Amino acid sequence: GGGGAGFGGAAGANAAGQAVQLQRALSEGQVHVTVIVPNNDVGLVIGKGGATIRSIQERSGANVQIPQSPDHDNPAIRSVNITHPNKEGAEFAKTLIEEVLSAKQNQGGGGGGYGA
Repeated sequence: GGGGAGFGGAAGANAAGQAVQLQRALSEGQVHVTVIVPNNDVGLVIGKGGATIRSIQERSGANVQIPQSPDHDNPAIRSVNITHPNKEGAEFAKTLIEEVLSAKQNQGGGGGGYGA
């Protein structure tokens, strides 16, 4: 089964391009899930050089789109779009993102042993 779509450079995908991609996925009957990410934590989800988001996409097989800027109606958050051919994959990607966010909350002092 072919490789997942690469994450086209965090800065590269502009909002219009993301919207087109989302529409195409929906027209193909893909499942669309939205996950709310605090604007301050977007960097965590993307990871160093896009490593975290790439790992999430590879593990789930989903396409994850992180908007370039916060939501218009709420600048404190970004609505991240997840598309996947089936619901399980989309939900799995959402879970992985939520795990990244909750891991940050749990990392008080001395969060050693963190890594692949």
